[in-house]
Amino acid sequence: MLLKMGVNQVFEAANAKEAMLLIQKNFFHVVLCDFNLGTGMDGQQLLEELRYSKTLSYQTTYVMVTAETSREMVMGAVEIHPDDYLAKPYAFDSLAARWKRWIQRNNDLKVVLTALDDGEVGLIIDECNRIIQQNPRYRAWAQKLLSETLIKTEQLAQAEILLSEWQSRREQPWIWLELARISFASGDLTQAESYVGKVIELHPNYAQAYDLLADIYRRKNGLQRQYETLQTAVKISPRNHKRQDKLARVSYRLDDLQAASKALKDSISLKNHTSLHNIEDYQRLLAIQVESCSLDDQRHRRHYVAEITNALKRIQEAFPDQAESGLTEKFYKMQLKAISTPDFKPGEEEMNSLFEQISGELENSSGELGLSVASFFYEHGRMDQADQLVNRLRAKDPDKEDFVHRLNELQSEPITKDSRKEAARLNAIAKRHYEQKNVDRAMQFFERALEISPRNPALILNYVQCVLKAKRNSAFVDNADQLNSYLNRLSYLHEDSPQYARYEKLKKLMESS
Repeated sequence: MLLKMGVNQVFEAANAKEAMLLIQKNFFHVVLCDFNLGTGMDGQQLLEELRYSKTLSYQTTYVMVTAETSREMVMGAVEIHPDDYLAKPYAFDSLAARWKRWIQRNNDLKVVLTALDDGEVGLIIDECNRIIQQNPRYRAWAQKLLSETLIKTEQLAQAEILLSEWQSRREQPWIWLELARISFASGDLTQAESYVGKVIELHPNYAQAYDLLADIYRRKNGLQRQYETLQTAVKISPRNHKRQDKLARVSYRLDDLQAASKALKDSISLKNHTSLHNIEDYQRLLAIQVESCSLDDQRHRRHYVAEITNALKRIQEAFPDQAESGLTEKFYKMQLKAISTPDFKPGEEEMNSLFEQISGELENSSGELGLSVASFFYEHGRMDQADQLVNRLRAKDPDKEDFVHRLNELQSEPITKDSRKEAARLNAIAKRHYEQKNVDRAMQFFERALEISPRNPALILNYVQCVLKAKRNSAFVDNADQLNSYLNRLSYLHEDSPQYARYEKLKKLMESS
């Protein structure tokens, strides 16, 4: 058809891999891409990959060609914003008319599209303003681009003025969403939530609005509402790996291991065949499956053992050249032995070998494997080696807020989640007695909590402070060595720890007493 329309150069690709190579080597005015591309990436993944690698020029019109009508596929395609869609089957006249429109668009927007390729922010803003004033056909497109550019370059006040002005002329969901992003970036979570509410009211299936709402709840520490909101977003549009990944993390924090496992599997599937496919996701999945084995009955345990075995096989197939693959397999085969063998206790030589290997690979491997190995070492009483791994992992990735939080949580309480909850319950009771000046009862509950969680910084410091508050000189003399031994348990604390200043203060107080 294209040749009949007078198109001089037409290239064909049998699959996404061939298409990537062609686009890397040639400039195309238009790319017509079917959604279903056989083995490997589909059309949605190809567009994401091209954008992620910055291979696709903004001057190229990317058209998704599809006969897909399922909600899942349609919503997934809509979210990645191809330049246009072409529904199959299509007639010659329809394609010819659309082709003419695509070429006209490229010509009309050439200056701003070139500026996007070159990253010339000033020219992008100037051209968007010109298009908005002079070319009604592309006005909405230019408004979106202008607002996105201003927000990315932190010109929030200017973006808010323009968006408010446009919204006063015509109420549109995307404008409310952009205003919500500005409020969120400015720290006004109440206003951001109000704007998102307007988006959802106008457009209940706007999945990106739920993504932002989930981020708002995360900032508000509303973990359950964040989880429920992400569940809604995934139900609307499941083919989004970032959304699935967020849902997996939140589900895990809420101890919903089944939901965490499913979301992570979906995320891995959506990244498959792309450059985003990584071993770290599999390691997170393996850690969840191992934890699930410890909670479920024998029948379910067999299921998870099969899942772990399958995940290890997929790692070897997908990442055969990564040294980390072999180390992951070695560690999780040890975990499988622990799961299937009652009263399993790894040998000294085996543990030292694992420690040496993970220590040698730590700088070049993902944090997830190191975290799981550290947890295994804590579980088997090898506290010093576990602390060494955690401290190195924290120094390696200090900017990964969620990961550092998990490291700190593991190091301070290397116990089960149920035990953590019980220790927290006892700590809360002890604090109430302390506030009511019933110090003896407070000490009793602190001691019971410490039997369950002997390394928790807040718990140890609460107890020491409580004993000092009692002002029982004879008892204090008798207990001085014991209190110092409690404080010595916190030698692993680092200067950035929220409890470090309090720890130093109480330590000096003990030294001067």
